[in-house]
Amino acid sequence: ACYKKLEKFFDKSTFDTEYYYFATVLDPRYKDSLFKKDSDLFSDEWIMDCSDSFIEILDQHYPPEANELLAVETQGLPQPLPADEFDAALQALLPAPREPRIPHRLELEQYLKEPASAANPLDWWRVNGPRYPRLARMARDFLAIPGSSVSVERCLSIGRDVISLRRASLWAETIRLLMTYRAELLLDKRLAKLTAENVLKRPLQ
Repeated sequence: ACYKKLEKFFDKSTFDTEYYYFATVLDPRYKDSLFKKDSDLFSDEWIMDCSDSFIEILDQHYPPEANELLAVETQGLPQPLPADEFDAALQALLPAPREPRIPHRLELEQYLKEPASAANPLDWWRVNGPRYPRLARMARDFLAIPGSSVSVERCLSIGRDVISLRRASLWAETIRLLMTYRAELLLDKRLAKLTAENVLKRPLQ
C-alpha cells in the first residue's frame, strides 16, 4: 500500500517538471544513484529525458564565466622562477594555489564519478564549489526550491487566524507585523525548550 501511494504521488509530482531529478542529482548524498537502480518508479525514457534536460539547462543558463575559463586555460602551465631572493620571499608569503578547476565540459561527468558523500549538501558545495563552479551555481538555485508547499500552506493557515471576520480591514503592514511577532514568540519557546532539554542531559558535576 505504501509503495502504491508513493508511486501515485511521484507520478503526479514529476509529470510536469524535472526539478525533482535536478535536485536529487545536485545533492552530493545521492547524485544519480537512485536512478541507476532497477525500479519501476523510473522508466528509462523518463531518466533519459531528465538527463538531457539537465545538460541543456546547464549549458544554457550556467555557461562558464570568464574567470573560470581563464583558470582552466592557465591550469598546468609552468610557473616562472623567482628572479631574486626578494621575489622568492614574496612568493613564499603568497597563499598556495587552489586545487585546479575541472574543465567545464567535464564538470558533470567528474562530479558523478566521485562517490556520494554523507556531508550536509550546503557544507559540501561550500567546500567543492570552486571545483565545480557551474554545478555549484545550479545547486544554489535548485536546492533552494522547497520540496513541498506544506510550509507555505501552514503560513497561510496562520494568516486565517490573524485575519478574522472582525479584523478583516487590517492593513497589510499590520498583518505582516502580527505574523512576524507570532513566529518570533514560537521560535523563542522552541529554543527555550531545547535549551532546557540540553541542560537536563548534561551530566552532574
